[in-house]
Amino acid sequence: MLFSLVLMLWGLSAAVIYFQAEKESQELFDMAISETASLLLFISEHELLEVGNADVAGQDYVESPVHKQYLSFQLWDSEGNLRYRSANAPRTPLAPLDVEGFGWQNTDGEITRTFNLLDRNKILRIIVAEPLTHRQEISAHFFLGLLLFSVILLPLGYLGVRLIVTKAFGPVKRCVDQVDTLDTKNLNRVEIDDVPLEIEPLLQALNSAIERIQAGVAREKRFTADAAHELRTPLAGVKANIQLLQKLTAPQQAMESEVMVDTLEGVDRCSRMINQLLALSKSDGMAARSAPMEKLDIQNTVIDVFSLERAHAEFRKVSLSFNDSSADQQNCSLASVLLKGYPTAIELLIRNLVNNAITYNVPGGEVQVTVACLSTAVDPEKARVRISVMDNGPGIPADQRALIFNRFFRARPNQTKGSGLGLSICKEVAELHGTSIVVCEGIGGQGVGFAFELEGVWTEPSTANMKSPI
Repeated sequence: MLFSLVLMLWGLSAAVIYFQAEKESQELFDMAISETASLLLFISEHELLEVGNADVAGQDYVESPVHKQYLSFQLWDSEGNLRYRSANAPRTPLAPLDVEGFGWQNTDGEITRTFNLLDRNKILRIIVAEPLTHRQEISAHFFLGLLLFSVILLPLGYLGVRLIVTKAFGPVKRCVDQVDTLDTKNLNRVEIDDVPLEIEPLLQALNSAIERIQAGVAREKRFTADAAHELRTPLAGVKANIQLLQKLTAPQQAMESEVMVDTLEGVDRCSRMINQLLALSKSDGMAARSAPMEKLDIQNTVIDVFSLERAHAEFRKVSLSFNDSSADQQNCSLASVLLKGYPTAIELLIRNLVNNAITYNVPGGEVQVTVACLSTAVDPEKARVRISVMDNGPGIPADQRALIFNRFFRARPNQTKGSGLGLSICKEVAELHGTSIVVCEGIGGQGVGFAFELEGVWTEPSTANMKSPI
């Protein structure tokens, strides 16, 4: 747009300059003809007195090979006799003898500019003529020069405008890149150094809005963490009191025992929700800090998760199994892979998936954790591992699989005791590690499975500090 404006203004100014120069040149040519006529009339008077009558003036004139002769003239007396003429002038009048001053004549298709001048004694009359082609040649040379100058200047102008605009919008592009990275986990201020003054108020307003959002997010996280911490203590007391009542008193009615069991289940459900809220707040905190990820041993991580969930699995009569399906062409086992990630967060992700698989499975069911190396890259930074958690329970309806990662969503709210936060936490942790969780088929085509991938590095096989196999 800027270059179009420059081009339009340049074209307009060039047209004005051309037409103005054309007008000035016409006036200059007319002035030259009139002065030439006056000078020739003065010289011709003296020439006639000395030489007498002559047919052609300057017969000894040699035409220059450099300059072409354009002007022609005739000298007439008051009786209409041709007394003198230039070699290139005809014998017929160049212009009417009774019209003085400037005029235009068309002789056999050739247009000429003429000037008719009478001497002071009104005896001699001179007519000077110049062909229009002479003036057109001068105008054409000027136009070609202007056009050539435009051909050279306009591309330079375009490059200059583009360079200036690019340089001016460089800081704006950097601000756009910063704004593109903003989300609830990354609310950094936008740097406004070296930005154009016109958009600085906009960026300042944006930074003010970011600060307000940061304050709101911080308040939400503090509220979640504080509420969870405050609720854990009274719930633990309620649970302990109910368990104590169950041991010390013998219910007189079966209904009283059922009420106590339901109360304990409600307390357990509230405790799980509180723990998940705390875990969710912790995962948000990891994303906000953007701390460097550590190396983690996925095999030992799965062992730790199974140790924590074994009692739950035994209570639900669900078996736990681990499958190392690594198929490394270089005979490197899973023990040779260290993954990049937050160890606490990855353990939380796997534990939530395992806990869900146990909770929603059927008695006698199975939960299987499978870890597979997807490639055998020579570059140690190219190692990649796929972790899958599968069960053979009732599964999740296909029409609800797209919603299961939403917070507080439960596929079977009337049949389950969960809070709907577990898979949401898993999604947050996966996104924190630059990956996503894929819903797949369960064991033997039954139930449901969840899989995600992590990047890692290859190491030399080592058995140091390895825990007992699962």
